[in-house]
Amino acid sequence: MLQSCMRHCGSLLRVAVAAPQASSLRYCSLETGAAPTSPTTERFEKSVNQVTLLGRAGNDAEMRGTEAYPVVQFSMATHINYQKGEEMLQNTVWHRISVFRPGLRESVYQNLKKGQRVLVQGRLGYYEKRNPEDDTIIHRTASIVANDVVLFA
Repeated sequence: MLQSCMRHCGSLLRVAVAAPQASSLRYCSLETGAAPTSPTTERFEKSVNQVTLLGRAGNDAEMRGTEAYPVVQFSMATHINYQKGEEMLQNTVWHRISVFRPGLRESVYQNLKKGQRVLVQGRLGYYEKRNPEDDTIIHRTASIVANDVVLFA
């Protein structure tokens, strides 16, 4: 059903690009995968949360979380190269990577070493630290939640 909806939404996207005067929001029915025919039909909007990074590990992978909810985390550096006048410069951007997926989590924990070249594919996630007294947000952190990690020698 979802594949049918994705195919339908993909064709609508092509129509929207070809005819920009058409509505910019497209919906698919969860029941049939087609465009909804009535306002009561449940619908959802297509969206994308996808991140791909290629860089180097900033530290060995660390096991964190709890026994019930383990997570492996590591930092990763990517670089943006640019020219200023005659000089070539490099700006380093640091990312926090979180690996929850069983199997992948253990493999990354056992094999990833600081400085190793790594490719990460996943999604952007946000995590909040809350004050236990009044449940207000103290700090919000972004992390890349990895779906796949490729380690290079």
